[in-house]
Amino acid sequence: MQFIMKSHRYGLEIVNDMDGASEKFVELCNVLKNISEKDLINAYQTLNSGKSLAKTINKLIKNRLTNLGWETESQIFKDSKLNATTRDWRLDFVSPPHFSLEVAFNHSSATTVNLMKPVLASELNHVEKKFQTNFGIIITVTKDMKRTGGFDNAIGTFEGYCEQCKPLMNQLTIPMIIIGIESPETFEITHRKKGNTTKGFIKLHSGTELKIGEYINENGEIVSSIL
Repeated sequence: MQFIMKSHRYGLEIVNDMDGASEKFVELCNVLKNISEKDLINAYQTLNSGKSLAKTINKLIKNRLTNLGWETESQIFKDSKLNATTRDWRLDFVSPPHFSLEVAFNHSSATTVNLMKPVLASELNHVEKKFQTNFGIIITVTKDMKRTGGFDNAIGTFEGYCEQCKPLMNQLTIPMIIIGIESPETFEITHRKKGNTTKGFIKLHSGTELKIGEYINENGEIVSSIL
């Protein structure tokens, strides 16, 4: 996948110059870069659910980061009663002591909460925490990817997260990196309604729409199964 990045409080500049953190960040970037458009298409066809690439991207990132030792679905605080009150005190991925990572394809109203979660994981708090990190990373999609990837029109975008960082400068006290996944070059998601349900379909830029059960092989050919 191709992506763009934006620093908050010099996040990129600090991370790139820090031993340990820089290597772990390169690891994350390589995970994103190595998710090919064929990977996206075939994973989407295998899942066969939803109308956007959200679940597909989440699954591919999760599988690859967990294989590299990143912790997933991590509670920020140790207090089990506090954790039971909301899902807001949980991060998608952590790699202590460096990174708190949130993959954010949800409603734009959750933008501030998503930005604040890495801050809670990195700043001192009177509530005992399960881990301590130094930097926050948000992975989201660009406005163009929102359209071509079949995402709901109400989701937060890379551009929106970058704008939110400005008025929240005094609240977002840690260095952060905002990553925006860009549109695929070879396909997009098209929608069709079936009753009250909207289903997404892969449409190649050649004009071909993949049927359920069709995949792309190593040679770029449409096939009915993958190994």
